[in-house]
Amino acid sequence: MTELLALLELQVAAKDAHISTLQDRLEEARAVHEADDRTITALALELAALQVLLQERDATIASRDDAIHLANNQTQEAWIERDAARAWVRRMHAEHQTLTCVYCGQAYPPGTPASGSAVLTAHIAVCEKHPLRAMTVRMEQAQQQLEALRTALRDGVADGIAAPASQVNE
Repeated sequence: MTELLALLELQVAAKDAHISTLQDRLEEARAVHEADDRTITALALELAALQVLLQERDATIASRDDAIHLANNQTQEAWIERDAARAWVRRMHAEHQTLTCVYCGQAYPPGTPASGSAVLTAHIAVCEKHPLRAMTVRMEQAQQQLEALRTALRDGVADGIAAPASQVNE
């Protein structure tokens, strides 16, 4: 009986050791699980920050696209007005009439050294009273804005793509 009792005590001790080992492994698993939860939470926060950056970049690109579209429309309107004025000058020249600037009164009759559509076109470029001069200035400004926006868009898109990568390392 003592042998049986000793054998039972050995079995109980072995079971207790096994239970202790299982409890240690359970604690290790819980610690790993908590570390994984913290990692997942950190990754979720980083992902949310990257999504905000992407939304901001997309909004910036959309506003730049709108500005480029507006500049293109203004440029096209200026070209249409310029072409209409050139057609009018050609028609006047073909009819051999005296070309006169209706805004300042400068006249270029046929046969004078300074006559023809080229001289009136040159006059329009410098006539302070002619509205096409203002349109030419607007067209040049629109072209400059368009080029600046294109440059900013190229630079901004490159910056927008590079920014999230640098922030991930931080």
